[in-house]
Amino acid sequence: MLSTMHFKPDEDIAVNLPEIISFYNQTKGGVDTFDQLCHTYSVSRKTRRWSLCVFYGILNIVGINSMILLHSSDATNKQVFKNRRTYLKTLAFDLIKPHLEEISIPNFANVPTNKYW
Repeated sequence: MLSTMHFKPDEDIAVNLPEIISFYNQTKGGVDTFDQLCHTYSVSRKTRRWSLCVFYGILNIVGINSMILLHSSDATNKQVFKNRRTYLKTLAFDLIKPHLEEISIPNFANVPTNKYW
C-alpha cells in the first residue's frame, strides 16, 4: 500500500507486520461497526440500477448517523430503541406523520402505532 504518512518501513515486533498495516488495523474499527449495523438491518434491496444502489447506501448511512446522533444527544426525552429496525420504523412514521395530518386522513390520531410499527 502506498502512503506518504509512513516514512520508515518499521515493523511490529510481535507479529512482524509493516507499520502501515498496523496503523490500518488500529483505525478500521469504525468501518467494521458500520458494516455490522448495516448487516443487522439494511434498507438495500436487489436492483439492477446503479442509482438505486447508491440511494440505498445513502439511506443506510443517514439512518445509522441519525441513530448515533440521537444516542449521543443530551435530550431528556430520548427514546431507547432496542435495535435499528424499530428506530427506522419510528423515524419513518415520524417523518410521514405531518403529511398524513395535512391530507387529513380520517381517524389518523386513533391509529394504533404499536401494532403496525
